[in-house]
Amino acid sequence: MSLLVRSKAISTGLFQRLATVNPVVILANALTFTPNLRTNPIEKPQLQNNFGRSTFAREFHSTPITMASSSELKRTLTPTLLDDVHKLWFDHLSCDEALVLPGWSDMGKWFSHDEAFDNACVTQFRPALEIIVGSGASASDILSAVNPSSPMDWLCLIILLDQIPRNSYRGAESKLVFGRFDPLAEEIALRAIKEGIPTQSPYFKYRMAYRTWFHMPLMHSENLAVHEQAIKVHEGIARDLNELLARDASTLTEEERKCHGVLSEQADAVQTFLSSNSDFEKRHKVIIERFGRYPHRNEPLGRVSTPDEIEYLNNGGETFNGGSN
Repeated sequence: MSLLVRSKAISTGLFQRLATVNPVVILANALTFTPNLRTNPIEKPQLQNNFGRSTFAREFHSTPITMASSSELKRTLTPTLLDDVHKLWFDHLSCDEALVLPGWSDMGKWFSHDEAFDNACVTQFRPALEIIVGSGASASDILSAVNPSSPMDWLCLIILLDQIPRNSYRGAESKLVFGRFDPLAEEIALRAIKEGIPTQSPYFKYRMAYRTWFHMPLMHSENLAVHEQAIKVHEGIARDLNELLARDASTLTEEERKCHGVLSEQADAVQTFLSSNSDFEKRHKVIIERFGRYPHRNEPLGRVSTPDEIEYLNNGGETFNGGSN
């Protein structure tokens, strides 16, 4: 099945449901299930501290991928696999309006700890994740194996690397999330953003249920320079939506008019959604500014906490509920 976006029937009752969207709750829950720690492979920003990437992450990237591993990656990371990611992640959305401005009932599947959903991720995708781990593949190796040809290919690959591991590796195994998959997801997300993938077409540019995942890996980074870029990304999203809302509908393309109609009906919710996204990125950034890393990740990554970090955590410092975040 093609990864091009499938059309969804419009439900007339969704506008009432979207009106109740609570972006603060959405994003607070989102933070429970997310992490990351690596630099941009295209414009490598300099680390601002002595922590940088974990030894665990460096070990994975110290050996060039073999020809056999490269072939196995190509056999594994197929269009069918990416389409399966799309099905698992988005098929619960009832209509196109939910893609433009998802409500909590839409996002709950992604950001609630659901054992059944975890099991689905493990059953469908852990074998592929294990192959990635075993191969020692870099972000470039993975992109070469996948050869993404559409924004949807990029999107599903980022979700596979940034989100699926959080549902597949919990507890002590979250070391793999932080040390292995987050660096890959961050590099690929940064490359997608640099190449303008999220804004290539109105379909992705104005649908927050899609565009959000392109910048989620940046929030998980332990590189301050990446957080500076994340702030700019959030500003760009806000600018794009506000410019669309300000335009005369008669000047828009058919695709733009669809999104304009949904967003204009929910103008207040749009602004709350945007400000909440920005605020949560800033909550992450301030921790990196202070510590150069996320202290609550130290235990799974085998890092020794500093006295300042211990005091911070003991006094209610942000952990975003720990776990796989």
